[in-house]
Formats: sequence, C-alpha cells, structure tokens
Amino acid sequence: MIDLGTDVSDTKFCEAVVREKPNIVGLSALLTTTMHEIGIVRKKNFEEAGLRSSVKVVAGGAPVTEDFARRHGCRCL
Repeated sequence: MIDLGTDVSDTKFCEAVVREKPNIVGLSALLTTTMHEIGIVRKKNFEEAGLRSSVKVVAGGAPVTEDFARRHGCRCL
C-alpha cells in the first residue's frame, strides 16, 4: 500500500499509477464537498491517460455511498 496523503492533486494520482503500476487505487472523501473529486480523478486522469483498463478504482469515506461510487465508475469500499 502506498499512501499519497491528503489533498492530493489529480495529476499526482496518475503519476503514481504510472510509476507504481497498482492493481487497485483507493480514493476517499471525508466531506460531501470533496466527493466530486473522485469522479474527476477517475475520468480526467485514468480514462484520459488510458490507464482505466489497467487499474480498478474503489471509493470510500464517510459520505460516499455505493450508489455514488457506481455512478462515478468506481466500486464502493
């Protein structure tokens, strides 16, 4: 497991996936105001960079529901 920390930019997620080649990437939101970033990271970085097929994305955190995760192309933790 590699913890990229808090308040990580979407670009840093993509760089870490390219560098580390994980099977799974976990994204977490603590507040409802940050939940939308999960979709941005998944779409902007993983899909547009052509990495989406090589990694599974899971989403979690206090406000994240299974429905929210599915709508954003993730699995729920």
